[in-house]
This record gives sequence, structure tokens and C-alpha cells, in this order.
Amino acid sequence: MYTGKLVLREYLSDPVGFARSILVFAVLVGLCLFVFSLPAMFAEIRVGPHQTAEYDLLVTGAVPAEGVERASGTGADVLPVYRWGGNLSTNGDDAGRFDTWIVGDMPAAAEMTELNSRYLVEGSYEEGHAVVSKDLADRLGVGVGDTVTYRPAGLDEAVEYEVSGVVRPASYGRRTIVLGDTGGLTARIASTTREVPSLNNASTVYGAAYVDCADASQCRDAREALASDLASVTTKEEQIEKQRTSVERFTGSPVVRAAPIVGFALYGLIYLRRALLRADRHETTYGVLRSLGASRRAPIAHILLDNAVVLTLTTVLGTLLAAQIYQRAMGIFVPMGPLLELSGTAFGLNAVIIGVVSAVVVYRHANRDVVEMLEGR
Repeated sequence: MYTGKLVLREYLSDPVGFARSILVFAVLVGLCLFVFSLPAMFAEIRVGPHQTAEYDLLVTGAVPAEGVERASGTGADVLPVYRWGGNLSTNGDDAGRFDTWIVGDMPAAAEMTELNSRYLVEGSYEEGHAVVSKDLADRLGVGVGDTVTYRPAGLDEAVEYEVSGVVRPASYGRRTIVLGDTGGLTARIASTTREVPSLNNASTVYGAAYVDCADASQCRDAREALASDLASVTTKEEQIEKQRTSVERFTGSPVVRAAPIVGFALYGLIYLRRALLRADRHETTYGVLRSLGASRRAPIAHILLDNAVVLTLTTVLGTLLAAQIYQRAMGIFVPMGPLLELSGTAFGLNAVIIGVVSAVVVYRHANRDVVEMLEGR
């Protein structure tokens, strides 16, 4: 108890110095956590959604309506997605132009696409409604039950949708609106676009199609039905590998790999210097405690308690800082699971560093003779 009061009085005697020390270590921990979490974070927001989506084939490019009909004729479940751009607004506040997925089957979109219901922050996918990404919802200040106005690019009309769900972006940098098309919006947009060469003047050309097959034979037939010169067909496994390769290309760079090592080395050196300076400053205090009958463990308890306080505060603040870097600087909605998991790892690494530092300080100061400590030698 006395050791705790001593540490508290020490902090209160120099609150500015204590706050500055905590801030320095929190920034170092936050930056290291940010760099350490990049692989897990990017895998979570790019690879994870494809892993949880329930499709076997993903067709991207110019997908003709006739191809969708032929693929559906094989018995496979096919969800075409009309990808477009448009402005989203509410109560006079315009969020600008963003990607739009227009689908005719919202429940299927909630399962088959990478924007699936597992990534919903709140609400659900409902027919004739809109699901907006978290960043757009925050920007417009809307939630489930609110009404938004969508103005598709190239079409002189505005369509109102009630928001049925808010979803976390399924890949880095994507701000998306998912609209349930029950009023023929897809056809009206398609009628204003140019006819695509080599597709027999298809009336509707989708931007993607998700296919769920019963077996390999059905997938083969569906692939043949959807194949065209302007569209590519990949399996779910190929798409996951493509996303994983993209993540590894960025996170595998020498700078990303070296940054956390340098950061934690700097953290350890600065902390070691701080601990040694503080122990030197308390030589006389330890001597007085020992002369009053305190055991050799009194200085040890003081050092370890001080280090434990700094470790806890810097890890918590560092985690919050890393989350803010993702949200503010990079503009993405942060899945906190991977970040918290890595924060626990960082806590353990920092505990090892602090343990080593404490051992050095204890060895250097805790076993000195009382007279020597009182003389400040």
C-alpha cells in the first residue's frame, strides 16, 4: 500500500513529465501496432469477406443478361449485380458519388457476395431497401429506418430508399451502397448506356455475377454459359488467392517488415533510459525506506509497480491511436478483432521488455548498501 502511495505521489509531483512520458511510449506502441497489424487487418478486410461469401464462381466485367439466363438454366443459383455510380444524400446533405451495387435479390446478396450479412454493423438486407457502408452512414448521419435519396449517374431522376442495414466495407477504400431493385432501376439505367460491342446488343450488361453450384459439373456448365470476351470467371479459391497476393505484395515490403522491429527497439532503449534515470533519482528514497526497516523488496515493488502502470497505459492508448490511424488517416472502418488480438501480443512483448528493464534496474539498485544509497553513490 505504501509503495502504491509513493508511486502516486511521485506522478502527482510532476504530472507534466509523467504525461509526456506516457505520450511518447503510447505513440511508439501505436505506430508499432499499426504496422504490425497491417497484414492481419488487410487480410480481414480483403480476404475475409471472400472467405465468408457463399459463391463458387465470380464473374466480373461485362456480363450480359443472356449469359445470366443461360447460367440460371443450368440449375445454378446466379445473382447478377449491376455496378454503377451515383450520389447518395439525405436531408440536403450530399455524400458525393460512390459505388453502387444494384441487385434484384437482397437476401441472396446477403449470403453470396463479399458484402455479406456477416459484415453487417446493424440491421439486415431487405428487398427494396438500401444497405450502406459504415463510412457513408456516419458521413450522412443515417441508420436503420432512415431514408436516403439515390441519384444514379447519367439518369435524371432521384429514388428514395429506406435504409435496412449498415455494413462494414468489404475491401480497402470501398464506399458502397447496395440497393434492392424492385422498381426497374437497373433496366432504366441500362437503357441510357451505350450498347456493348460483341454482346449482340444486350439490353442489360451486369458488372458482376455470383454463382453457387451444386457440383463441379454444374459449375462447368455455368462457366461456359457466362464466358465472354469482356468478362472473366474465377473460382472462390482463385479470388481469395488473388486478394491474399495483393495483401502480401504490400505488407511484405522491407519497410513494413522492418518498421515494427525498429519501433520496438527504440521503445526498449527509451524505456531503459527512463527507468535507469528514475532509479538514480530515487536512490535516497530507497535508502530511507531501508533504514526505516523496509525489506529489499520495497525498491523492487516500487520499480515493478511504476513499470506496470506505464505498460498498461501505453498499451491501451497505443491501441486507440492505431485504431484512429486506420479510421482517420486511412479512412477505413476498423475490424477491432485483429487489432485487439495484436494488442495482446504487443502487451506481452512490452511486458518482456519491461521485465528485462526492471531486472537490470533491480540488480543495479535494489541490493546496494543502505549507507551507499543514502549518500547517492
